[in-house]
Amino acid sequence: TGIMQGDPTTLLVANAYAFGAKNFDTKKALEVMRRGAEVPGTLSQQTLTRPYLQQYMDKGYISASMQLEYASADFAMAKFASQTPGNNALYYNLLQRSPSWKNI
Repeated sequence: TGIMQGDPTTLLVANAYAFGAKNFDTKKALEVMRRGAEVPGTLSQQTLTRPYLQQYMDKGYISASMQLEYASADFAMAKFASQTPGNNALYYNLLQRSPSWKNI
């Protein structure tokens, strides 16, 4: 966050988990990911985690580069959530939001 457009940390954590990095608090990681993806104004290192998040949630689109990042992060978080107990609703919600790249 604060380096690239979008939410690359979510992708990094979900990919690391998918490739075998399992020695961390997945519940806490998912909480942090969710806050950045669902709460407009969330900061990480004094920078917005997802700029224009409210527009993304309300209208389903933002700039092309952010749109692709957010949709990718949503898909990665959906897959990560599917591997953690009790997150089926989150999985399906993010899975439905992730194809939003088609909106642009």
